[in-house]
Amino acid sequence: MERTAQRWMGTRVGALVTLALMLGVAVAFVGSTKGNWNPLVLVAALVVYLAVFWVAIGRRIWRSMGWKPERSERDS
Repeated sequence: MERTAQRWMGTRVGALVTLALMLGVAVAFVGSTKGNWNPLVLVAALVVYLAVFWVAIGRRIWRSMGWKPERSERDS
């Protein structure tokens, strides 16, 4: 799933979906602060956005920054 998401996010459709998610978060923010929307709408929009980000990009970054033992620690 992760590879598919990474490949898919590099396409035009992936960029449009990312923009739509960002717009959804912005609309939820404005609705929660200026309107009478429940703040849970903003929380839900942020959770969806962060979940998509984590699957598509975050896990790859997290793994690339992983701790690797030094040679002396590996050999012992």
